[in-house]
Amino acid sequence: MKKGQISIDLTLTIIVAVLIIMAFSGVTTQIRDNQKEINLKNQLENESIEIANLINKTQIFNNANFRIEKEIKWLNFGEKKGPATITIDENKITISETISGKNLSAENYFYKRDSILIEIEKDKLVIKSE
Repeated sequence: MKKGQISIDLTLTIIVAVLIIMAFSGVTTQIRDNQKEINLKNQLENESIEIANLINKTQIFNNANFRIEKEIKWLNFGEKKGPATITIDENKITISETISGKNLSAENYFYKRDSILIEIEKDKLVIKSE
């Protein structure tokens, strides 16, 4: 063994160890970000299913006057908390949110009679008969 050989071997070992640690750190960060995205997608999907089911259940109120208010759940995504964007078409509900430049959305279909109105008032979804 030559003079200084141990310090070169030790330096190379430390460099390889640091590179391995950095690689694992990058992988775990990516996994954490993916889990947050999956969590948000699940929140959107659950809320859209819940709202579509509620609208479908209003069919039992034949010729009755009613008003149903449902509080829109706030999304929980890291530091960001708040209601998502809800769009209601003739027979489709879309709930979407843009996080870190990615637009995530969930949509569900429902059936409603023409006499039923659906409105969004502040943080509430209002379903009522005309």
